[in-house]
Amino acid sequence: MLSVESPLEWFESLHYSITILIIITQNTMSQIHQILEGWGNVLKSTIGLLDEETQKLSVDRLLHCNSCDMRTSNSCDTSKYGYHIKTGVRTYGCGCNIAAKTLSRSSQCPLGKW
Repeated sequence: MLSVESPLEWFESLHYSITILIIITQNTMSQIHQILEGWGNVLKSTIGLLDEETQKLSVDRLLHCNSCDMRTSNSCDTSKYGYHIKTGVRTYGCGCNIAAKTLSRSSQCPLGKW
């Protein structure tokens, strides 16, 4: 049997749930944007249309990725972890394709290296 809540308790619970849903949706949309941006820039690079500034940014980022312990092949391995260079928080790899992620100007390294 369901417990009957006061209208105020019900509203507070609903408000909290909606707030959490909004935060999750915003994070998901941001990640989708980063993925599309990265793969779009991979395509631009392949056909010679990528701007020089983004190409240079990617090369600089790849220098960090190439020596990273969380790298497995061309991905940031979700089964490996490191410590964020600014916060010291233990962080797992994001699972992204490194070539695409480094070409996404709005993306960040999970360890804060770039």
